[in-house]
Amino acid sequence: MFCQNCGSKMEDTDKVCSQCGFPVYEEAQAAENGTVEKAAVENTAAENQAVQSVAAETQPAQSVEAETQPVQKEVAENAAEIQPEKVAETESQVTEHVEATTPAAGDVPPETAPKAKTSFKGKKGIVIAGAGAAVLLVGALSASAMTNFVRSTFSSPEKYFSYVMEKEADEAAATITNYYENFIVNNIDLTNKSASAELTVELGEELRDLIGFTGVDISWLENVKLGVDANIKNEAIGLALKLAANGTDFISANLAASGSEEELYIQVPELNKTYIGFDFTDADIYYDDSAWEILEGLPSVLPESKDVEALLAKYVGIALNCIDDVDKDKDTVKAGGVSQKCTVLEATIDDKTLADMLEAVLEEMEKDKDLEKLIKKTVEAADELGADLDADDVYDEFLDGIDYMLDELDYFSALGDSEIVLTVWVNGDGEVIGSGIEADGMVSSSVMTRDGSKFGYECVVETEVYSYYSYEPIAITLEGSGKISGDKLNGEFALEYNNSGILDITVADYNMETVKEGYLNGTITASLSKAAASLATSALGSEAAILSAYLDYDIVLDMESSAKGTNVSLAIMDGEDMFAKLTIAGKTGSGSKVSIPADKNVIDGTDYDDLEEWLDGMDLDALLEKLEDKVGVSSDIIDALESMMSYYLYY
Repeated sequence: MFCQNCGSKMEDTDKVCSQCGFPVYEEAQAAENGTVEKAAVENTAAENQAVQSVAAETQPAQSVEAETQPVQKEVAENAAEIQPEKVAETESQVTEHVEATTPAAGDVPPETAPKAKTSFKGKKGIVIAGAGAAVLLVGALSASAMTNFVRSTFSSPEKYFSYVMEKEADEAAATITNYYENFIVNNIDLTNKSASAELTVELGEELRDLIGFTGVDISWLENVKLGVDANIKNEAIGLALKLAANGTDFISANLAASGSEEELYIQVPELNKTYIGFDFTDADIYYDDSAWEILEGLPSVLPESKDVEALLAKYVGIALNCIDDVDKDKDTVKAGGVSQKCTVLEATIDDKTLADMLEAVLEEMEKDKDLEKLIKKTVEAADELGADLDADDVYDEFLDGIDYMLDELDYFSALGDSEIVLTVWVNGDGEVIGSGIEADGMVSSSVMTRDGSKFGYECVVETEVYSYYSYEPIAITLEGSGKISGDKLNGEFALEYNNSGILDITVADYNMETVKEGYLNGTITASLSKAAASLATSALGSEAAILSAYLDYDIVLDMESSAKGTNVSLAIMDGEDMFAKLTIAGKTGSGSKVSIPADKNVIDGTDYDDLEEWLDGMDLDALLEKLEDKVGVSSDIIDALESMMSYYLYY
């Protein structure tokens, strides 16, 4: 038979194991050897299977090791920043703990002392499983959290402040670069571009009735839409305007300009399908062929996005490293009813520090070869477009400007003894969850706390204004809470002025990631708070009965935007009923060929006889009939339009 504790072979008559001293139960001794051996073999097979399973599960340890390499690198880099006194203190504490908890050899109780060499043959699966679990546990730890722990624990407050703020600067630089790329670089080529936009105004029944009280009947008008399509390609520009009401297009205008022909064409197809043509000179339009060359070359003048991002991050980091007065503490910050433990960093920046920051940035700019290369490249591109600039001369003037600013730093640092206090709240991953600034009597802060999917937010601005021979405090607060699911934020907020409510705000499906690319997505609903509505009603006086009913309306801003286009609407809502709504939709793309009319379809806009013939050919009756029958314009307005057109055409 085998020992139930260590697995060593035993004689059937043994009462205790000769290897580990484990007692043998009577039931085990009474069992037949064949049965016991069979059980032992089955147990061994099960253990081997468990070992193989654990080994398979621990394969990801290689990737875990790869993920933790940056953390090991961070630890190594921090070795220079670790304060020796803290290391000595830690080693002393560990030594004292080991000495206090480790008994002397003679103090080991007889019953717990090992009697013989212990075999781990029967425990191999447990040992391997434990090792695998430990590896997986280490891998589960956030690399950023581990890095931040090392930095926060062993770095000086100044070093940790620089580390945290440089990470923020990198993220801010990336966001700014995204905006630069999406809205400047991608749209600077105006020689091959198309753009379209639609502006729609919708009028609810209640608004139309309200306007009707003024004597103007627009009960028939539900919506008005203005559409604009612009197109540029091959030195030609096309522009199409379209006006619609109640979903029906009723009038439009087409404009085309040809650079090669130096002609401008205008058409109003609902009135007359013939174009009116103008020579650029006759239309007082100055045209220069070189303008297209300049437009084509503009993309080459702009710095590349990666260079912009690198420079922004670099120089912010240089400035931050000059801050040498930082206090660090642990605290729990609360916003919107949600608390979160964090590290609080308070940096004091006086006039001398500001001067040091500026000096460090200027001195680096003076010797920065990447910046020199970027400046000269930009100037050379501009010179090729006819700017008549010399890259070396421009760069020399840039260096002269830096020298001048460096000479003035002493004056700058002696301006006064004012200071700026910057407070930063940092979570366990080293991420900034809030920041505040205090300077010249003004205090502002913004904090977002997290507890799982729950968040709390608070933004405060406090200052003083001079009024009636004294300074009066002003405090504006935006506070709220909600949940974050994936990239979407949903929450309720309140805007207050000196502790009095102004607006109640609801945010729905606000995308926190697309905003980093410059695209806003989500819905924001705002309404007057009860306190503000009550105050406004009191101030209305005799008009309160008429206008107070509109004070509880909601203003709803709905935003949808991406690289493909934008759709934004602003609505005034009375519950589920729409009072009024403004919608703007637009998109951009590559240009397409601009249609230039044939000569037979064009009259000379400077020829009086041709213009008179064009006016005689207008079909006003068809336009008015369409307005009345298709759009639904009232007969009173139709009569007024007919009278007005006849008057101007006659004269």
